[in-house]
Amino acid sequence: MTKLEWIFSILLVVGAVLTFIWLLLLFFQSRKTSDIKYLERKKKKRKSSSKTTKKAIDKLKMSRKKQWKWIGLTFLAALSCFSGSAYVKYYELTTLSEEDTYAIVQSYYLLNEMETQLTKVSNEGFVSEKVQNNIDAVSVRLASYTVKQGSDRNNIEGQTLLNKYYASMGQLGVNISAQKELNQEKTTELIADIKNSKKSQKKVLLYFEINEQSLKQKQ
Repeated sequence: MTKLEWIFSILLVVGAVLTFIWLLLLFFQSRKTSDIKYLERKKKKRKSSSKTTKKAIDKLKMSRKKQWKWIGLTFLAALSCFSGSAYVKYYELTTLSEEDTYAIVQSYYLLNEMETQLTKVSNEGFVSEKVQNNIDAVSVRLASYTVKQGSDRNNIEGQTLLNKYYASMGQLGVNISAQKELNQEKTTELIADIKNSKKSQKKVLLYFEINEQSLKQKQ
């Protein structure tokens, strides 16, 4: 279990225990109310013991008043625990796992590097050995995304978004690796494919609130 899952479970258990205590307090409170009503009826019937009965009623009322405070505090504590567990679950579902974070950050740099290398080919009109080696190395790493899946810790929308993005990255890497010779036309097509992948990338960055500016600064 992750740290967040532990926190969620603990808050849920504590909330359940507090709810049980709250229900018990309500039960005892209803018993006290019944006892007060019984003593008040008894007081009316037996005037001789009215003083003793009055003391008992006052004592019960005082105890009931104090218990209302505990009932209120217990309810608020239980509500806080359940609210906290709900927030932790929401945070977990909308926050990337470490593995997905690393994969997205790496893909950001890989896409930019591939675009840079292909732009060189397009501008120079030929593929130097150094550029070809760089393209081969990056395309292999991109192709590895074909087997990557978004963490099932994410909600359905987030997981679907990640899976589509990883699939587009992997397919791009496979397509580039399959090119035996890069000509001007093919290079232009691949650069267009990269720009399409960057559109998917933009959606992922926005959905998971990843600061693209910070990625650019580290590049």
